[in-house]
Amino acid sequence: MFCCMRVWNTKPVILNKIKDLFMQNSIMIIISISIVLLILTSEFYSSFDYAKFSIAKDLENKVTTTDKVNNESLNIVFGQEANRILPSGISTGSLPVGIAVNPHANRIYVANQYSNTVSVYDTNTDKLIDTITVGTFPYSVDSNLFNDRIYVTNRGSNDVTVIDGSTNSIIDNITVGLSPIQVRVDPSNNWVYVANIDSNSVSVIDGITNKVINTIHGIHSPYGIGINPISEKIYVSNIANSTVTVLDKRISNNFTVLQNIDVGMAPSGIDIDTKRNLIFVTNFLSNSLSVINGTNDSLIKTIAVGKSPVGVKTNPLSGKAYVSNTESSSVSVINETNLNKIKNIQVNPSTFDGLENYPYVIPNNVAFPLIASFIGIDPVSNLIYVTNTASNSISLINGKLDDGIVKVSFNSRPENSGFVECNNVKSIDQNTTTFVKNNINSCKAIPERGYTFDSWSGLLNSNNNPLEFESSDYGNIIANFRPALSTEQYIFLTGGIMGMLSVLLGWFFKGSQRRKFNKLIQITNKTIEDADIGDRTESIIKLENLRRDIFNTYRRGSLTDFQFDFLDKRLLNYINKISNM
Repeated sequence: MFCCMRVWNTKPVILNKIKDLFMQNSIMIIISISIVLLILTSEFYSSFDYAKFSIAKDLENKVTTTDKVNNESLNIVFGQEANRILPSGISTGSLPVGIAVNPHANRIYVANQYSNTVSVYDTNTDKLIDTITVGTFPYSVDSNLFNDRIYVTNRGSNDVTVIDGSTNSIIDNITVGLSPIQVRVDPSNNWVYVANIDSNSVSVIDGITNKVINTIHGIHSPYGIGINPISEKIYVSNIANSTVTVLDKRISNNFTVLQNIDVGMAPSGIDIDTKRNLIFVTNFLSNSLSVINGTNDSLIKTIAVGKSPVGVKTNPLSGKAYVSNTESSSVSVINETNLNKIKNIQVNPSTFDGLENYPYVIPNNVAFPLIASFIGIDPVSNLIYVTNTASNSISLINGKLDDGIVKVSFNSRPENSGFVECNNVKSIDQNTTTFVKNNINSCKAIPERGYTFDSWSGLLNSNNNPLEFESSDYGNIIANFRPALSTEQYIFLTGGIMGMLSVLLGWFFKGSQRRKFNKLIQITNKTIEDADIGDRTESIIKLENLRRDIFNTYRRGSLTDFQFDFLDKRLLNYINKISNM
């Protein structure tokens, strides 16, 4: 009974010792658990497919991305919709026609004929910053660079909308003649001229009072207007009788008709290079460009261009004129020095040939080019902007190279996870990168610390890095990155794994020692019981042999110090007890 009580009393001691061992390793256990949670979290983020986005179409035929996980619209214009490639260019409203560029304010204004709006863009980013509702069927737009006023002709409501460019707010709506088409600003005296094609007249507006101060009659089907503030002459294209009327406002501002110049069939757009005193007139039905000498108002050359030319714009700084050919969906580049055509540049379609299921009915019984492509030039950046009526877009041309360009914005997902470097130039998120159209480019996604490259999405879907692609579409390319373990995390993870292994091995050896200890307790108890009833000398020998076996077990590491001391003292005490009997 005494022996059994002694054995029973050792159980709390053993349990307390085991508890102490657990407490000593608790920090390592917590660290190990944290590492496991870190790994599981990293695996969760790594398994998320950042490129898995669906394409959704909005009312303006713009394409946005929708995150399938969070169902959030990202409002990014893409260059592809399902399997259909959208036109490469800046998205506009419906049937964009007139366009004006204000390089001082870094603004582009586009008249959207079937949206009854004017779109306002930032020339630095090409992003839409405002949409202004104007009159019915806005057709032409021009700006006064000195007071930042924008004028828009509304051919359906027979008026001109005046917009404050600094606030994008409407100042006034001025009633003019019937079906106002073209509008041109004379910044030298702040007068605005409007061609009223159905009234056979030109309205003259005072830009200060916003009142019509004169109406010039006797002009047959006026369409385009050109102003030379130096010579004080106004040139009006008469689309129905193939002439250009020259008006002189130097005589008491009565706008005396100096002469009518015969040009090609259906003259439409007009622009003047005041530096060279050359007047350029597009002939819609002759597929040509007439060049007039402004000194003596004589026709000096007719240049063949593309089909159905309408818009024309000169850049006095580069000495080039650009002609938009509506039916050809091209722009002809003219050298103003020798008056030769340099080349044709293909742009987005302006006609509806090949476009199916267009949502609007286009009348064909009008007396002027309802579907017309116009041109705006930023002489500072030497960029040419071309409206593409049927494509609801604006094409861009690099005036230095005379090549079409596309602008692509790059984004990193998740935010701040990396950046993109194209043709050895770093691209900043949200900013656009300019590429020559149809050129081969190389872009590399470079991850930030703690991330690794995953895939490309947006305009292009690929897992290659660097990415080789042909620049043909205007839109957004996304570099998708996924979380990766940094050097510190690897060290932390390695330490955690080692800690976990040490804990597991510790528990394994501790369990083995406990089992060995329990077995030796049973053997010790049995040996002591036998010694109580056996020969004393033989019992002492058996007990000493057992002590030697326990010591050898301890040396092999199968017992702890506490377990060895406990067994050895118990045997030694009993040996001393029976030796003294």
